[in-house]
Amino acid sequence: EILSAIPHMQRKADKLEEINAEIAIFSEDPKWLQIKTRVVVHWDDTRKEGCSIHKLTKAPYLAEMLERCSLKEPPRVKIPALPAPLPQVKPRSFAANSLTA
Repeated sequence: EILSAIPHMQRKADKLEEINAEIAIFSEDPKWLQIKTRVVVHWDDTRKEGCSIHKLTKAPYLAEMLERCSLKEPPRVKIPALPAPLPQVKPRSFAANSLTA
């Protein structure tokens, strides 16, 4: 049994070498992916009226899937200019935040 599996394993190894050779053609430049915009996608997993249940072997209808997806703009973050001023600490907070043993 083991000897009969050798040709099959050799074909798999040859195919793997071919795939690795194809991958080696591509550049390793980390800047190849440029992000232009960002979108947050939410999936609504509650079952809607009128949506049919499909077997795992059958793909759902695209229209039904799009009804359950919502695309939103990502939250905006304000990055302060550096050096950023630290918030002022109230004098009475010094006693609560002291490192006394």
